[in-house]
Amino acid sequence: MLYKVKYIIVLFFFFPLFLFPQHNNKISDKNKELNRLKDEIAQLEKKIQTYSQKEKITAKELDQIEKQIFLYDKLISDLRREINLTEKSLQEIDEKLSSNKRKVAEVKKIFEKYAVWLYKMREPTIWDYFFDSKNFNENLEMKYYFEFFEKEAEAKIDSLNEYEKNLVSLKNEKLKKKKYLSRLIREKQKNKEKALASKRRKNKTLAKLRKDKNNFARIVKEKRNREKQISALIARLIKEEEEAEARRLREIAARKKKKSATTENDFFNYVSGVRFAKLKGKL
Repeated sequence: MLYKVKYIIVLFFFFPLFLFPQHNNKISDKNKELNRLKDEIAQLEKKIQTYSQKEKITAKELDQIEKQIFLYDKLISDLRREINLTEKSLQEIDEKLSSNKRKVAEVKKIFEKYAVWLYKMREPTIWDYFFDSKNFNENLEMKYYFEFFEKEAEAKIDSLNEYEKNLVSLKNEKLKKKKYLSRLIREKQKNKEKALASKRRKNKTLAKLRKDKNNFARIVKEKRNREKQISALIARLIKEEEEAEARRLREIAARKKKKSATTENDFFNYVSGVRFAKLKGKL
């Protein structure tokens, strides 16, 4: 009977030694999981930082592209305004050319009338001036006016023709300018379309960067919550282990005390009538 009691006591004493290693293994596994989580969070935070830098660079590039588009719009608007002014000048030149042609036609018409009248009246010859002494002075004065009118008509027509020539030259310059401005508008419009395409690509890139960064941030948040849970679990397991160890020590102390009391009661020297514990050191 005494042997069985001792066996049970020994088994009860060593049972926590089998239980605690399992407890410690669980804590060790959770610590490993916690460290793995911390490494994953650190890697994700590096990725978030990288994506933030890329996002910042892309946003800056997008801002530059938008400024380019704004400048292209302003330049195209200025060029179109210049074309409108050129077209207005061309319209004015055409009106002046039409007016000038009418003036030339009027002068020619007047000169044609003069020529017809001169043909009908016949211009006096030099001999008429000598032999017609009565009308000599009058004929000489008429000849002077005829010559003056003819020179004035020719000068007027020459002036109008020169004016028309200048207008035509100016018109050609305006037409060249309009052609050049139109070509510039087409070029700037193409550049604007390229900038718009680049803007669309940058917007897609920026949206993807932000989406990926937000996904990483969400994963980090989830892992941090898991980290808190594991840390709390480890703390609870450590506390349970400490409490179990404290209970074990208390139970050991209680068993020792009980064993000591049992020994004093069970071991009795029936020869001398003295308890065995009191004979300590007197053997």
